[in-house]
Amino acid sequence: MAKEEPTAEAHKEDSSSNKSGTTNKKAAANAEEVPHLKEEDPIRRRLCGTNLNLWLWSKQEEAKLEHAGSRLLELMAKSADQVETVDVGADLWTHLPAEDATKVLEAVAELPKLKWVRFSLLGASSQSTETPERASLPIKVLARIASHATELEHLILEDVVLDGTAADWRDFIDGLQSLAVMAHLRLEKYSFTDNSIDLGDLVTALSSLPNFTTLEVFAPEPPPSFKSQGYHLPVMALECLVRASKSVQVVRLSGLDVRDEHLSKLVGPLSDKNHTLKELLIWRSQITEGGAGSLADALKTNVSLLKLNLNDNDKMGSRGCQTLFEAVSGSNLEELCVGYCHHMDTECRQALLSLVASNNCSLNRKLKRLETCFSWPLETTVQYVAEFGDKLVHSLRDPDQVLLFLRLYCDQRHGDDTKELHWGSFWEKRPIEDDADEKEE
Repeated sequence: MAKEEPTAEAHKEDSSSNKSGTTNKKAAANAEEVPHLKEEDPIRRRLCGTNLNLWLWSKQEEAKLEHAGSRLLELMAKSADQVETVDVGADLWTHLPAEDATKVLEAVAELPKLKWVRFSLLGASSQSTETPERASLPIKVLARIASHATELEHLILEDVVLDGTAADWRDFIDGLQSLAVMAHLRLEKYSFTDNSIDLGDLVTALSSLPNFTTLEVFAPEPPPSFKSQGYHLPVMALECLVRASKSVQVVRLSGLDVRDEHLSKLVGPLSDKNHTLKELLIWRSQITEGGAGSLADALKTNVSLLKLNLNDNDKMGSRGCQTLFEAVSGSNLEELCVGYCHHMDTECRQALLSLVASNNCSLNRKLKRLETCFSWPLETTVQYVAEFGDKLVHSLRDPDQVLLFLRLYCDQRHGDDTKELHWGSFWEKRPIEDDADEKEE
């Protein structure tokens, strides 16, 4: 099964349950040795077992944050061999002078036992009425973490401005390549101060890691300029990750310049019956019907891919969506999300109806979740829309129907806002026991 990203809370619970009582005794001893680090001290509460929380401070804590920077540094120095999880939020800059916040970041980079690290740096306060800004994260700090924390498994960077040169980025990538247990990297709503930094080098480097399972790269919205290297993904980089990696299971990309050429290069590796990829998500890209056709070809022989999500790809059109609807029947896919299909034509709508009608256990179908966003052609009549809905309902009522979730969302874009054609269908199969409970009531 795919290796799921643990939440900070889950990691904390797991870490706490696996540690003996000596951990808490050690933490208490450290608190006694370091001035100001008593149990009621809000700085002391930043550390809980193996988890260091540099995220939110309550109003009660804010009143006690005098000399917080130096006290945090004391705590981190004393507990360096204890900390495994660090969660850094933008409040660090709210409550500390910029110089102290930078020192704390540098101290995080020196923690040798890190396994899970997140930087989420949007906004100084959730109560702020001003437009929030993202704090800068020095790439040198990431490079130090990658080279120093040899047990690092998860690195999550959200709402960050990655500050540094291409040389700093190269140091970070070199460090990542030495992390034998690295499993998950997430970049979300990020930007670089150096526009020459190449995202492709990062993706290529990850393909060599023996235990790497999950890559998530979500560019900020509105869509950035693809001319910036930070959002440009070379064709060979994605192919290298999918072809060379022996462990990758999840690839999620949004807002990058993924094109048909990228997907045509994936047909070969995805056609391998021994491939490990279980989920492919590509949003807000440059995919057309050609790219959809490449994925449909791969689905003919691929047995590992269970989830395919191509939402918000406006250029696929009716032919691209139709090709994927038709390809699902002979595949192992359990979830398919496609769109946006502008003016979905008759052939595409028929392929969608046929997919739902034939998706039953008697034919060994496996699709459990289906979502698509589309618009009706302007000549579509209200009567046709009603008949389309009736056919869907008839198929969904089939007792052998495998679908558990269906969402069809009609979005009349491009100025063709015809109120009569605002239509959608949401259906979710409920367990039989839920129906029984309703009848009893």
